[in-house]
Amino acid sequence: MTFYVEDSFIFHYNKDLHNVMEVSFKDYELCNPNSPLATYQSEYEPVKVNRTGHYYFICGVPGHCESGQKFEVVVMPPATAQQNNSSTSSNPKPNPTSPNPNPKPIPKPSQNPFLWFFR
Repeated sequence: MTFYVEDSFIFHYNKDLHNVMEVSFKDYELCNPNSPLATYQSEYEPVKVNRTGHYYFICGVPGHCESGQKFEVVVMPPATAQQNNSSTSSNPKPNPTSPNPNPKPIPKPSQNPFLWFFR
């Protein structure tokens, strides 16, 4: 799933059955919960992305990641930077919508039914 810098999304899950761990790419690929970059356990986890690149999340409960409870986020530069770059290009790109100053949850289809994001 693709997001832009300053977007936010929320993991919402049953903390008695799951958790969310941000992990490295290697740990994401191996479903390794032993070296998390961050661990979330409160049932309602807002995450604001503040840099471009990839973020990797897994459920650290044994067997859950291996059965598909993992999520990769790709974060692009802010939408306003893309708009500025497109105005100087000889091949203009479509302008993405500007971030909403009053975000509302927008459900997006994914393999993880516990994910909402804001733009």
